[in-house]
Amino acid sequence: MVRPDQLVKARNPLLPAAIIAIQRAAQRARRDAMLTHTAIVIARVGRLVRIEAYQLREQAAGDDTTDKQQDHEGAAGVGNWR
Repeated sequence: MVRPDQLVKARNPLLPAAIIAIQRAAQRARRDAMLTHTAIVIARVGRLVRIEAYQLREQAAGDDTTDKQQDHEGAAGVGNWR
């Protein structure tokens, strides 16, 4: 994932906005998966990982009680949901 210091130096001025849009889409995908009781598949350290809806719910519940620390990964699975 692109580090914040790299975003500042990006040649394309749309890159920061694109990353924010990808993160927002990932959040919506997680929300929709929880609402429809389906799994999502993300890329984590170069491997595909299936996350079931109940796991997403557990992760979301944990995020409600802690600082929402997000470390982001590849575009297909933006957001490393522990």
